[in-house]
Amino acid sequence: MVVMKRVIFLSLFTINFCFANVLSYINSIRKDCGANSLKYSKTLSYAAKKHAIYLTTNHEFGHSESKYKINYFGSMPWNRIANAGFGSKAVVENISFGEKNYKASVDKIMATVYHRLAFLNIKVDSLGFNKYDGIYVYDMGNSKISSLCKQSFPFGSLVIQHLCKDREKNLPLKLFKYTLDLTKSHSDKIIIYPYNKQKNVAISLANERPKFTYAKGCGLPISVSFNNYYYKSITIKKFELKFGSRVVPSKIVTFRNDRAKKIKKGNFILLPLHKLKYKTKYIVILNFIANGKLRKISWSFRTR
Repeated sequence: MVVMKRVIFLSLFTINFCFANVLSYINSIRKDCGANSLKYSKTLSYAAKKHAIYLTTNHEFGHSESKYKINYFGSMPWNRIANAGFGSKAVVENISFGEKNYKASVDKIMATVYHRLAFLNIKVDSLGFNKYDGIYVYDMGNSKISSLCKQSFPFGSLVIQHLCKDREKNLPLKLFKYTLDLTKSHSDKIIIYPYNKQKNVAISLANERPKFTYAKGCGLPISVSFNNYYYKSITIKKFELKFGSRVVPSKIVTFRNDRAKKIKKGNFILLPLHKLKYKTKYIVILNFIANGKLRKISWSFRTR
């Protein structure tokens, strides 16, 4: 019996150590990019685990579940986190499959566009994740909003509806906005990827669903997200990628011309039309007008 207790303790320690490493890795990327750090959520991790099990046992891949299939836990991510016990139904979910470990999973997601922006979301403060038989699921939410959903408020004229686990509960609009602003205030004014002086950067865009582009052989996209806690209006004047004195042929994608309509206002993507070169230093140049003032910034990164 003593031996069994030691084995169980070692197993639990290994799992917790693994979770700490994953959280640390994701937070290190977010910090270098300019986003706030996330705290681990056992509740969100449970929802992630249940979905990973559902996908594996039903040989599916996606964010939805069918109640007629085995291991059903909730039709959509917001249903699942509510069923797991999270107070709010506001959630950001990422999924990948087939990678050898969490680091490879995260790195692959960061080479996409839509799922990268999800990992760099500045409205969230909590992260849950789990792996089951090669499928990785990451759920992100705002614990402060979740806590608000568990409180009672007097009736008011302006409220947010259908955000809480309890559909009958409404949140005062001002308090909701204040809470989100508080979360966003912990991030930098601009969130970028690849980040400044980053090394071993991927050279090409990874596949994701929905597809960011049907063009083949595109380079790794550069993403810039403006924190609307600080900036209310943004106009891009120049956004280009260079190596040496050469400008890389690229296309700028925003919420206006995003084919899948997944990019939100304030996010700008620079898509190189060809794969980047290996072991090469690239420089990003960004000139923009923010709150009526012209600003110029640049940063560099190096490919693998």
